[in-house]
Amino acid sequence: MAQKRAHSAQVGELEDAVAAAQAERDKATDARHRLEDRLGDLPGRAHYLQNLLKGRISRLEADLEDLPRNQARTRLAREVTQLRELSEHLDRVLPATGVDSDPQIGTGAAQVATHEAAGAQSVDRAEYRPVAYASADRGLRVEVLGGGHEIGGSAVLVEAGSTRILVDAGVRPNADSPRLAAPPRIARAQEGRLDAVVVTHGHNDHAGFVPKVIADQPRAATICTPATAALMPEMWADAKRVMEQQANDMAEYGWLAPLYGEPEVEAAEKSLRPLTYGRPHNIKDLTIQLFDAGHILGAAGVVITAGDQRAVITGDIYNLPQLSVGSAQLPPKLAREADLLVIESTYCDRRHRDRALQIQDFVRAIAEVVGGGGRVLIPAFGLGRAQEVALMLRQQLPDVPVLVDGLARAISDIYEREAHLDIFGGNVQRVDNRQRSRLMQTFQTGVVITTSGMLTGGFAVPWAQQILPDPHSALFVCGYQDEESAGRALQRLAERDDPTVPATLPLQTQDGPVAVPVAARVETYSLSAHADRDGLTEIIDELAPARTMLVHGLGREQKKFRETLERARGRRTVRNDLPWSGLA
Repeated sequence: MAQKRAHSAQVGELEDAVAAAQAERDKATDARHRLEDRLGDLPGRAHYLQNLLKGRISRLEADLEDLPRNQARTRLAREVTQLRELSEHLDRVLPATGVDSDPQIGTGAAQVATHEAAGAQSVDRAEYRPVAYASADRGLRVEVLGGGHEIGGSAVLVEAGSTRILVDAGVRPNADSPRLAAPPRIARAQEGRLDAVVVTHGHNDHAGFVPKVIADQPRAATICTPATAALMPEMWADAKRVMEQQANDMAEYGWLAPLYGEPEVEAAEKSLRPLTYGRPHNIKDLTIQLFDAGHILGAAGVVITAGDQRAVITGDIYNLPQLSVGSAQLPPKLAREADLLVIESTYCDRRHRDRALQIQDFVRAIAEVVGGGGRVLIPAFGLGRAQEVALMLRQQLPDVPVLVDGLARAISDIYEREAHLDIFGGNVQRVDNRQRSRLMQTFQTGVVITTSGMLTGGFAVPWAQQILPDPHSALFVCGYQDEESAGRALQRLAERDDPTVPATLPLQTQDGPVAVPVAARVETYSLSAHADRDGLTEIIDELAPARTMLVHGLGREQKKFRETLERARGRRTVRNDLPWSGLA
């Protein structure tokens, strides 16, 4: 009896800990009501607590491995042993359950509880598999697992009945280690079987984590447009190479191995299931349809239907035409007046300058530098921006030599094949790997387009070492720069009060960090393929959803935009840090 009282006390402590954590996150009231509605009877609550306990054990075991052998480790090991004994006791006394044991208990409740106990930590799948329940609830449920208040690591879990799909699975740019590159709450998706991963487009911040997900969910299909299916293997292969290099560079500091390797990339490629725009596709209790989102080749928004409920997830979207792709094509009958619109908000705080004028100034500045005998380095995202710039220069400066290097070269080949574009030819040429070192010395007049777009790696770094010290040359930034990136540091240097004061830019090379003198002309041009504040407002007004959720942006800017939508436009919005339910 005393042992049972002790066990009861420990269970009570776990309940208190969970409640306290929820209170700190300002979710206690909402989470409590949601769980009470879903959990139902006493057996359901008991299994809920068991899941919390196992999540706690898994997290403590992970912490235990990192501790040195001392008294703290001994105390923690003792606690883990006691919790294991408690868990084993609960396994013996709780009634057995299966997927059909109680139709009133939904998958969402047990999985939310498990995740809230385990936080964003991954769980050892061999030791811990939470109990899964079938649900009579066919209503839509949408939960943001990554990319809510940041740009990168996008992942949205959508559930209805026993069906679970993930919309996007991206990595976080400039993560310090593979451990931090995952969407922050991706463990939530892995708590049960995933039926599919729907990828909106091929950028790594939306698709770079897919091989890791498929490795853990081998039965899941990866659904995307045919163009995205052609692009992603190249993007995954490049991500694998970058992670392997990072792991090698950081090995002496004990950093983790890459997120995935060749076997995982091959498995992800085999899971690809291309789906054309507008074609309905059933995934058990859900129906999905893709629509053209502009942005880059193959980019799609997705309309998800469960019964009479609909959610629209835009992915990255752009409502103006580009040279490489057209503008977003919103399907009014399919997407209008949905129950929920999940829309990106990268530039919800600003208006882009007129694109035609921006391009005019950009082209004129390149002509000035090249006309003066200098080189222009354009670090560009290998997928989308590089192709747009190459087409722009081929069209407006046909006599200027242009080199396309790095990942941008391979992706441009896919653009030519899939979109029937003429990127190469004339004065626009590929950089052959065997000729790169020689070209860095001999190519003295013209334009170099190469990755990475934020100067964080790739061939943009050695090209920058050659070009930045030259006062006759220039580096033009033409894409989003993460606050911690080298590209953003360069922008800050260009904005310094006295540009005549000598400056250096820290860059990370294969041989280690270097300080590169900055004498070249440095300017920023907005050639964004994301809708700005006005564009986002137009899209929201056109789709007229019952609720709008902002993702893929920064929290402060999102808050201001939400207030504008609600007060000035009469739009109802919902937070992205709480799950949305169509039955709420």
